[in-house]
Amino acid sequence: NRGMSFADTNPYAQMNDFSILKQYEGIFKTEGESEIILELDQSDGQLNMVLNGKNHPIFYIEKDRFLTSHASHLLTFQRDSENYVIEVESTENKEVFKRKSNEQ
Repeated sequence: NRGMSFADTNPYAQMNDFSILKQYEGIFKTEGESEIILELDQSDGQLNMVLNGKNHPIFYIEKDRFLTSHASHLLTFQRDSENYVIEVESTENKEVFKRKSNEQ
């Protein structure tokens, strides 16, 4: 049974769950003012990273971990004590991006 997934145990069920992906939407910046913009496309439920004015889908791996489509880098999110997403670290930029404070 290795590699088989039963219908009631779909590991990808949350991949395009609008309510879950909405938690990650926002603008995240470094101290040096580099930024990551994450937008949820309401028409298809896809979470996108906006780079140079173009949308690049990011893919849900597990809670607080995504893979970028444009360069296959990992995005890892951190939460505060109230379970609110406060920052993201990118293996591409090797920096921590903090959520802009006015987005809570």
